[in-house]
Amino acid sequence: MGEGVSGKSTAETWPFFVLMDEVSGQRPSNNPPVLIASIPGETLGPSSAVGDHEEEPAPPPPPTKKRRARKDELVELLREDMRFQRETEERRARESRENGTTVFSS
Repeated sequence: MGEGVSGKSTAETWPFFVLMDEVSGQRPSNNPPVLIASIPGETLGPSSAVGDHEEEPAPPPPPTKKRRARKDELVELLREDMRFQRETEERRARESRENGTTVFSS
């Protein structure tokens, strides 16, 4: 561990470097681009930079029925919760009128 230019701190002098290095598995956190060394006198065409591989077919779109069914279930759950809250507020208001007390809703 050392100091950078003009005595400034470096990544290794950062107090959390060891912990973060351990968390990242002591691997760089980014994927550097692949570099191809240029060889004098040899001209590479675009076909040599691209591998001869077939493209994989795109996965089929997810079924919409399941998504719609889940969405409908969520909407119904929200409606049920709203009904429950409304009924609870109405019951509290009715009880407060019967008891002659004031209810403050939050």
